[in-house]
Amino acid sequence: MSGTSAPYISRLINKKDGIMNKVFVEMHKKTGYDIQITYVKKDV
Repeated sequence: MSGTSAPYISRLINKKDGIMNKVFVEMHKKTGYDIQITYVKKDV
């Protein structure tokens, strides 16, 4: 994840209207899953 800081990703995840909401994150934590964000450059 070059060029993208952990605090930036954290802000996106924790925003009320961000990429993921708290319910999504908590649901995965309770079912024993971690969330990983992977960036893949798309072919243009």
